[in-house]
Amino acid sequence: MGEEFRIAATTSSLSALCDTLRLSDKVVLAPAANFLELKREDLQIINPETLIAQILTTNPTHVLCEQDLLAEKIKNAFSGNSQIPRIETFSPFSFEALLEGYKNVAKLFLADGDAPGRRIKAQLFDWLNNFNDRIRHKRVAILSSLQPLSLACGYLPDLVRQCGGVAATDKQIIGELQITLEELAAFAPQVLIIAIPNVPLGKNVRNFTYFQNVSGKEQELWENMPAMKRGDVFFADGMKQFYNFGAGVIDTIGTLVSAMAGLDSGYITVRNSFLRLRWIELQRHLFLKDE
Repeated sequence: MGEEFRIAATTSSLSALCDTLRLSDKVVLAPAANFLELKREDLQIINPETLIAQILTTNPTHVLCEQDLLAEKIKNAFSGNSQIPRIETFSPFSFEALLEGYKNVAKLFLADGDAPGRRIKAQLFDWLNNFNDRIRHKRVAILSSLQPLSLACGYLPDLVRQCGGVAATDKQIIGELQITLEELAAFAPQVLIIAIPNVPLGKNVRNFTYFQNVSGKEQELWENMPAMKRGDVFFADGMKQFYNFGAGVIDTIGTLVSAMAGLDSGYITVRNSFLRLRWIELQRHLFLKDE
């Protein structure tokens, strides 16, 4: 009889990872939203005690985390217990590290970690073979917040490079990197993707009003960006894509390749899985009708 695994996933992204590895029946804790939702705050200010208390009650054999500091706090919480779970941190800073992470996590639970990576790579290479001429060397900025202005980090900048593009940052950090509008303008992005963590597309599109409310120097800086001039500004789903380590990775790649190649949603992705800023502005009544 094999070992009985009990997995506490501290974020919904890690829960999705377990689903991809077909380990969902072993997950005893799966937050509805990412614990890193407030990643602009310091972890000590967020106060993870509630999450740790939930983990203690589930009596897990393994705990999956995205932050070393949280992992250390969980380890300390279990220090007086006779049964101490194995605590693993999963925070890939590159596309290859993400795929390798599948294998490493899978090994812990005697699962198949190769299949997801092979499937994701095969799909990426297929799209690159078809659209390489349209996407290579494109300067891409993935924004995780408009106020304060922030770039999405983690494995996403490297994913842009894997797609043949130039990422707005090469910093290997968890979460996001705050930048100034002047810094973004100096990068002169040809593609802008706005994906707010834990915010679905239907809610995210309402952020288009931000661009209508800027004025003066800010308006000038935004309007002079190549992405704005060409209409290559896209709103994406920050709940199912970009920050999801499971099935959402392929959807993320599909949205990224579509944005870089200038494709409409529905061509290689699910229809309306992302929306262009110009279309949203023309259909603004659809997104502001509940206000």
